[in-house]
Amino acid sequence: MSLLLLAGCYSSSRPPRIGKPAPDFVLQDGERKVSLSQFKGQVVVLNFWASWCPPCIAETPSLVKMQQRMKEKGIVVVA
Repeated sequence: MSLLLLAGCYSSSRPPRIGKPAPDFVLQDGERKVSLSQFKGQVVVLNFWASWCPPCIAETPSLVKMQQRMKEKGIVVVA
């Protein structure tokens, strides 16, 4: 499903370029919506995962630790 969401983000625009700002998009996070523009001026680590994916679940603690270590540097993890 996340691949479909990403495909929809770029359907009407030019392909993203390395080193250029990413186009804004909105994703559903449980009960709330999260948009890339909420994190303007920050580096965003965007991680797509699934509850049925054992490697995804295994990496979650390291993503939480990374968020805690890096938040003061303006780096945010969205997963």
